[in-house]
Amino acid sequence: MGPTSARPGLAEERAALHRIAALAMDRGTPEAVFGGVAEQAARLLKADRGTVCRFEPDGTVSVAGAWMAAEARKGTREQPGGRVIKLNAGRSNRGATVGAPVRIDGRVWGLIRATRRAAFAPEAEPRLVQFAALAAPAIAAVEARERLRRMENVQAAVRRVTALVALGQRPHGVGDAVAAELTALLAADQVFVCRYERDTTLTVLAHRGSGLRPLPPGASVNHDGASVEGTVRRTARFARTEHHEDELAELAGTGGARAAIAWPIVVAGRLWGAISASWDRARPAPDTEQQIAEFAQLLSAAIANADANDELTASRSRLLSAADAARRKVVRDLHDGAQQRLVETVLTLKLAQRALRDAGADGAAAPLVDEALAYAEQGTTELRELSHGILPTVLSRNGLQAGVGALVERVSLPVQADVCAERFPADIEASAYFIIAEALTNVVKHARATRAEVTVMVESGIVHVRVRDDGIGGAGADGGGLAGLSDRTIAFGGELSIDSPAGGGTLLSATLPLPGSWCRITRSR
Repeated sequence: MGPTSARPGLAEERAALHRIAALAMDRGTPEAVFGGVAEQAARLLKADRGTVCRFEPDGTVSVAGAWMAAEARKGTREQPGGRVIKLNAGRSNRGATVGAPVRIDGRVWGLIRATRRAAFAPEAEPRLVQFAALAAPAIAAVEARERLRRMENVQAAVRRVTALVALGQRPHGVGDAVAAELTALLAADQVFVCRYERDTTLTVLAHRGSGLRPLPPGASVNHDGASVEGTVRRTARFARTEHHEDELAELAGTGGARAAIAWPIVVAGRLWGAISASWDRARPAPDTEQQIAEFAQLLSAAIANADANDELTASRSRLLSAADAARRKVVRDLHDGAQQRLVETVLTLKLAQRALRDAGADGAAAPLVDEALAYAEQGTTELRELSHGILPTVLSRNGLQAGVGALVERVSLPVQADVCAERFPADIEASAYFIIAEALTNVVKHARATRAEVTVMVESGIVHVRVRDDGIGGAGADGGGLAGLSDRTIAFGGELSIDSPAGGGTLLSATLPLPGSWCRITRSR
């Protein structure tokens, strides 16, 4: 008896293993390799179907690879990624089935099974056991390569989101990046990042997936306690469910999801929201919760950073508003007190000057009165200029358009002003006024310009301030006055920029966002 006849089918087994090894060496997808193993096992035993199943940590069994003979393709084909809860042994309603365990690193990783309509020969089961033992190294190599690939993908995605957090990206931007990364990593059909509101609603921060109706950021969604989001809200812990109806998925146009996972987003020890992922057909991998948890922590950091930045901005804005209020009080006190006394002094001295002239008095009295009158008029002018530099009364009383008009009248070169007549909050008007005043001062002192333009307009809830001149250019934003204006602009959530090419004039631009409450009041008029 020759060596190949020592055991029936030895040559076929070797050929099958060679084909499996070739698939593994070609670095094919896990589905392709496991499907190849299932095919070779079925062909080896003359079976109609072959399946490679993986035992999952949660006690279920997933179909890692499947193959079916052409003549048997009449029923529903087992899809890789699906779940098999019960495994038939012996004879099933499809015919006869044999199975053999696949052991990797001393543990049972899964099994290979084969099914056919007719009964198997007695040696079929030991042959399948031997084949499973020989195919185990190829399966282990594919599993290890897949774990490494998934780990690299997760680390790369985490690095990308971490970079956004480090750069101070706003929560909605980080949330959208998290949703996009998780959709790709988890092969999920839907991923939502949501914020819990005081009532039973959710606000969508980001949504990615295959829905027919993408939910825009800011969309409000009702949810109940049966959903994974409701469970997270009730328990402040992650939730996982299967075969459920999902309100978010229904709103996105996908209907009920087969499986869903939600993980809490906790900010400063307080439940802020949740990240949820759902699958319409497949089921999530066992390590899905861990991956979602990593991104939830990153999103928590982004939200905490944004809250801290918002609080800092609000604090700076309150300080500036208090300073502007103090300026307005000084202006009122000057106008109603010292300035008024000086005006009365000037009038009195003019009356004394006239009386002396009418009486024809000679001597030292008349020159002294004339001198006192000159000093009083000069003091009145200087005090008026000082009060204008602090905050002009016309600005507080009549708004930015009137304040800029009075400012332009005192500038020693032609200035074309186009300022909207709309009134804004006092701190916004003061900031815009100071920006224009500083810019025009620089134009007069340094630009060697022949003319200037001032424009103030409102667009989408933002006040846009622009000051342009036709001077020599070359201006920078590092000067003391402009640096202070930049700080003021940033404190109100805006930006200040300068475009000043040499010989091309200077354009100073600033944006000052209006408060949301102010915009709502304006729209309701």
